[in-house]
Amino acid sequence: MAGSAGLAGAGGKGGNGGDVPIGSPTTRGKRGEDGAFGENGINGRVGNGGAGGTAINISADGVILLNQGKVLGGTPGSINAQPGEAIVVSGKNSHIINDIGGEIRSSGLNSKAVEYEAGADNGIFEMRTNSIVDGVVDATKISNSKLVLGGNTAKENSTFIASKIGNGRQYQGFSNYEVNTSEGSTWNLIGETTALTPWTVTEGTLAIVSDHSLGSTDGALTLNGGVLQTVLNVNSDRRFNLTAESLNGGILTDGDLTLTNVISGVGGLKKTGNATLILGGQNDYTGRTIISSGNLFLTGEGGIEHSESVELSKGTSLNISSTTGGTMVNNLTGDEGSHVVLGDRFLTVNSLADSVFSGEFGAEGETGGLLKTGAASFTLAGQNNYTGDTTVSAGKLSLSGDSNIEKSGNVRLNRDATLDISATTNGTMVNNLTGDEGSHVVLGDRLLTVNSLADSVFSGEISGNGSLIKKGQGDMTLDGINSYQGITRIDQGNLRINSDQSLGGGNKNNSDLIMNGGGLKIFGSFASDRDVYFNADGDISVDKDMSSSWNKIHTGDYKFTKSGEGELIVRNGGDASEISLMNGALTLINLNMNSEKQDALLNVNNGVLNIIGGDVSAKNDLIYITGDSTINLDNVSIKSSGNGMRLSDNVQSTLSLRNQYTDMPILVEGKNSILNINAGDNTTLASNMHKSDESTINLNLMNNSSNWVISQRTDVDNVRNSGNIIFSPLNKSEFNNLNIKGDYSGGNGTITLNTVLNKGGDKDQQLSDKVLIKGNVSGETVLKVVPQGNGDNTASAPGNIFSSRDGISLVQVGGDAADNAFKLDREYISTGTKSPYQYRLFTYRGDQVDQQSNFLGDKPVNVDFRLQTAYLDSSGNVVPGVDPDYNNSNNENGNGTGNDNGTGNGNGTGNGTGNGTGNGTGNGTGNGTGNGTGNGTGNGNTGERKSRPLIVRQASSYLSLPAALSNYSNFVLDNIDRRLGDIYSKNNNKQIKDFDFYYRFITSSDSYKSNLDLDNYGYDFKQKNNAMSIGTNWTAFDYGNNKVFLGANYTFGDSRTNVTNSSQESSYMVVNANTFSLTGTLINVNDYYIDGVLSYGLYNGHIYNNREKISRVKADSFDLSIEFGKRFDLVNSLEIEPQVQLISRNLYINKVVDDNDLSVDINNQHPIIGRAGFKLSYLVPGTESWKPYFRADVINDFSNSKNVKIEGVSFKTGKNGGKFNTVIGASGMLSPDLS
Repeated sequence: MAGSAGLAGAGGKGGNGGDVPIGSPTTRGKRGEDGAFGENGINGRVGNGGAGGTAINISADGVILLNQGKVLGGTPGSINAQPGEAIVVSGKNSHIINDIGGEIRSSGLNSKAVEYEAGADNGIFEMRTNSIVDGVVDATKISNSKLVLGGNTAKENSTFIASKIGNGRQYQGFSNYEVNTSEGSTWNLIGETTALTPWTVTEGTLAIVSDHSLGSTDGALTLNGGVLQTVLNVNSDRRFNLTAESLNGGILTDGDLTLTNVISGVGGLKKTGNATLILGGQNDYTGRTIISSGNLFLTGEGGIEHSESVELSKGTSLNISSTTGGTMVNNLTGDEGSHVVLGDRFLTVNSLADSVFSGEFGAEGETGGLLKTGAASFTLAGQNNYTGDTTVSAGKLSLSGDSNIEKSGNVRLNRDATLDISATTNGTMVNNLTGDEGSHVVLGDRLLTVNSLADSVFSGEISGNGSLIKKGQGDMTLDGINSYQGITRIDQGNLRINSDQSLGGGNKNNSDLIMNGGGLKIFGSFASDRDVYFNADGDISVDKDMSSSWNKIHTGDYKFTKSGEGELIVRNGGDASEISLMNGALTLINLNMNSEKQDALLNVNNGVLNIIGGDVSAKNDLIYITGDSTINLDNVSIKSSGNGMRLSDNVQSTLSLRNQYTDMPILVEGKNSILNINAGDNTTLASNMHKSDESTINLNLMNNSSNWVISQRTDVDNVRNSGNIIFSPLNKSEFNNLNIKGDYSGGNGTITLNTVLNKGGDKDQQLSDKVLIKGNVSGETVLKVVPQGNGDNTASAPGNIFSSRDGISLVQVGGDAADNAFKLDREYISTGTKSPYQYRLFTYRGDQVDQQSNFLGDKPVNVDFRLQTAYLDSSGNVVPGVDPDYNNSNNENGNGTGNDNGTGNGNGTGNGTGNGTGNGTGNGTGNGTGNGTGNGTGNGNTGERKSRPLIVRQASSYLSLPAALSNYSNFVLDNIDRRLGDIYSKNNNKQIKDFDFYYRFITSSDSYKSNLDLDNYGYDFKQKNNAMSIGTNWTAFDYGNNKVFLGANYTFGDSRTNVTNSSQESSYMVVNANTFSLTGTLINVNDYYIDGVLSYGLYNGHIYNNREKISRVKADSFDLSIEFGKRFDLVNSLEIEPQVQLISRNLYINKVVDDNDLSVDINNQHPIIGRAGFKLSYLVPGTESWKPYFRADVINDFSNSKNVKIEGVSFKTGKNGGKFNTVIGASGMLSPDLS
């Protein structure tokens, strides 16, 4: 109350309200006491009232004052007196709280509600909802003061007028400003101030309508757990600070808030409210960014790249479309219904921890993109519509559910980065996938479609059980090692690979390659176990110097094109209907190709086509060649209703065959085209060839298993023959010609021709396939003639004089050829002719050639190889007939029988002198007949001797066989006779036993000279006989003065006989023989004996014509032998034993048809053979049995010559004749049981 007026003195000062000690908060404010009455005024004047008292003085440090009542300054004693302050603070670290309903009032205009005296630093003045402060709150004298807008648990709104802050204003001198009210309580900050008011929102909400309410922009706003609310659109250029508690509050935008300065701090930013928060500064706060509602908009250089994470709730968005160059966020997450708005900017998502974004990433039509960084995983689980690039620089970008990035322009993976689609519902599509080495695409069991709108390279790994589809017109290169297990399908463009692992690591049952309209380009060498399927026309290209092999291909009804300069191999077949080779090499192994199309099955523009095994059939042309190329066929089954191979204009192509039979027609119709045919191992080319006059066919038969079968007239240009040219067997009356326009080279090959063996001569009678060569011939060639007909003598001129027109021309040469350029595969031809005579090949050249037999047409024949009947002249030369210049006579001794003159049948008549007539020999045999027997000698004129036809070689053995078999039989009987002689010798020495057993190895070498000369088919031979003889004497008995021994013998052996006197007709025979004999010996006491032998011989063997086995021999014989001998003692232990023997033989030789189809009939033989001789022996003194001996025999066969018919032509054998034997030997006993 005011002091009373005094008369003479001043009124007393109002009292202080009292001190508040530290730690003793005042619960009720205390009104200051009234001032004391003033003293009486001097001199009777009225006294002034006392000054108003201070309600509360805070002098201690750390005092907390909670005012819930009224704190009033003391009222002055008079109007002129100083009003009292409500609160005066002189202690440090005080905290004055004007609570709800509390009042702090000064008592006058010149007093203050709260005054902080100097030194009262760190003072806090807090106002709460509905509190009243009347008067100035002065903190100008202290440092680090704070004005707090506080509250309590009640959710009430309060208003604070910002214009009350500042010098000369109600609130003066505060360093800091804070909102720290209860959650849900709001302080509305209205008005404007230019004071520096760095606000901190710790709890509750600070609502503003203007940034000016926050004071000077030099004052930062700190969010420390409270909320800054923009009621209207607010633009701010002040800094914001976020503390660790900032996410307990955040920014509530009921109006758009634009922040162009930096947000800093370790806390996070939480955005609520439906309006937009726009950030234009390069913010560096590190806490989370949470968009709970509304939109977060980044502009210019604005970014939140230091924020730990960005989290979008449903219905919210992050918009970077107005950034200068895009921005980066860490650990982006978003609920379904959230949005990232890119515009044409790129958002970098730096994944420091795994995160999932389930919202929309990029709106429809936005051209911005995504850059994924950070080692953790970022998952897109929503709808993504951005069309810019997607780059995964690090970590993993995952797609899940129905999420995809199909509209993203390019997808790029850096080293160690991953794209994971394993959690998608049905896989996904990406555009222009690229990836560095070490990058990864994880499929799981999903399907990845790569749409290549431009060329791209993926050098990383694609893994999982899923599959890959390539779309788009660009090339996609898989340059890494992939392990995905599913299929690879190429729908469009080209897929480029350099290894099988480029297509994953699956097995061939589930990892096939499917060509669905696109192409495969291969730039590495590798082998794959995959099958390739074509669902549309497709191209596979292999780069130069590369080779790629695959398991199978299956083209269905589609066209498979091979391009590129490298090699493509299909190892295990499959099926195809149309294949084009544009370049490089294509190898198809065991592929089944079948086309019902009108186009060619195999179109070859350029390159090398290898087909090995498999079946190939075409309705039209099989192979159509339009460019320089090589075709290699190996063991392929080929069928074609059209041309097997057709060449267009200006093409040079090579067809190589190996292990191949083909009868596909070959048409070289183009101008200036060249076809080189190489027939290799185990090949038969049976194709009919047709060529235009302006094209060329060159043929090379490479080895002896290369065959060319000709079934019609064939025109070629050049031939090299190291194989076999075979004219097909006759099935019509016309024969075929091989016309060779250029040169022929023989590499020891063969030509098999069909020829009718007749007289030949005139052209129309020369019925044979022919080889007609207009160029030169080199090398050698063997002609194999398949004969027809019954044969004839080609020397048809009178006297069989030979001529170059005779016979049949087989080969005619317009250029040059050596005499041995063509030769028969054997010395002569007879097989199939039903003739025993030889046809041989003779060569005529130059003027010798008969041009009337010219088959070359417009070019003269220079060398003619002709088949003619072979003759043997008396000098042993082979000639094609009788030499007209040969005419000679000579005299020889003749052998004859008879008492009268006989007439010789032959080309000459011989007259014998003495008691007989001589046999004259020329081209026939002269036989003399007469009454009686005897030997006459004299000189017979043989007449004119000429050449005679050569007969087949085996005929010489047929004519020698009777004598050879008879000689072998004599060889066996001689052995048995010597054994019987041993019995006699032992008997004389009293060493004989009634029973003994013996075996002997015996051999002989004999020579036979025929009584016929060679002109009359007389053949000499040498014979080698070997045998083992086993026998026994099983009993002996006395018969008067005689002793009789009975025994048996078995001899088995072989005989080889070689005809020696005709090199052109020589042959040999080998015969195995078995002889069974019964023996008997009668020994008289007067030293004479009689031996008897009854034998049966069985002969089996073969005749050889010096090259091969040609005929079988079967014969048997019955022999009866009687031998008489007597021993005479001479001086000095010498003994002589004269012997006489007579043999009767019946030899039966079976008829035979030999391998030349010649029938042979040899007359049975019934010879009578006589032997006379002696044995001279010497008993070695001191022994009882050892006797060296010498034996001499004369043996003669008294039978005549016999007939041998060969294909009805009769020939005479020579006589068996006689021989002289001399023997030196010894016999004796080693012991009584062994001799």
